[in-house]
Amino acid sequence: MVPASYIRIHQPRSRNRHSAVSKKNCLPNPNDPQSLPNPPASQSLCLSFFFLVHENTTDNLLKKCTQGESDIAVVALPITAKYLEFEELFEEELFLVLPPEHPLAAKEKIRFNDVEPYPFILLDEAHCLTDSILSFCRQRSFQPVVVERTSQLAMVQELVSLSHGVSMIPAMARQVDQSDRRVYRSLTARKPTRTVAVVWNPYRFQSRLLKAFRGSLRARR
Repeated sequence: MVPASYIRIHQPRSRNRHSAVSKKNCLPNPNDPQSLPNPPASQSLCLSFFFLVHENTTDNLLKKCTQGESDIAVVALPITAKYLEFEELFEEELFLVLPPEHPLAAKEKIRFNDVEPYPFILLDEAHCLTDSILSFCRQRSFQPVVVERTSQLAMVQELVSLSHGVSMIPAMARQVDQSDRRVYRSLTARKPTRTVAVVWNPYRFQSRLLKAFRGSLRARR
């Protein structure tokens, strides 16, 4: 499963009341808060609203979405869930992340076979990013030696910086990583990727604000 988050949107009912209704939505990769879309044109649909972000795994988020505890989930495919609809948002590359002094860091082109001798650092098995990486490896008839697992993508990056091993990181996390303690490389030939989609429960009420928020995600493709 992807580490993911649900976002609670608080929206006042009227100008003279301070009570708020709660809209819960989900977005992937809590380690990349900049991946949250800016408040869309939907802001004109209400007086004000704000987001509260909470991390969870995809299985739990899909369960919340099914039960109506959250309105939107943005997760990596594939998913297995009844009574939910989804729409693909984008496909992103998984980049090889290395410490700067790693032998592969100096190579101009890195093939997948070049990575096979090195130990891997991955997220826990509960995260679908791990599934995506292992699935790509199995397609290449390769089973990586996993020396460490963690629950946070930021910890994976830090352990790579300490030369504990190598890993694969989504493009959106790479874009916001400003550290010079690790480097990212794109594999040649067939590249590992994942597809990110927005998921919702069509049997629950779809407010104008919720539809506008979903549209803002779609516009970022």
